[in-house]
Formats: sequence, structure tokens, C-alpha cells
Amino acid sequence: MSWVIRRRPEEEWVKLPTPPIVDEATWERVQQRLATNTSANSWPTRRKYL
Repeated sequence: MSWVIRRRPEEEWVKLPTPPIVDEATWERVQQRLATNTSANSWPTRRKYL
């Protein structure tokens, strides 16, 4: 038996409002750190680390 996973069209999505997990300031700091780490690290990685 073979399984095929297909993404449903966006029109079929059920969208629910959800509160953010982290505040906006924390999100921005993490995004800056990721960008800094990515540009400073020349070794290719599969995952993003802080």
C-alpha cells in the first residue's frame, strides 16, 4: 500500500485566529541572530541553530 500526501487547496483551509507564541520583539531578535549566524558561518548546515 502506498501513501500519497497532497496539500489541500487554500480555499479548503480552515483558518482560526491564534495568539502568537512569542512577542514581536523576541521574534525580531531571533531573526537577526539567525541572519548573523548564517552569514558568519561558512560551513553548510541542514538545520538552523541559534
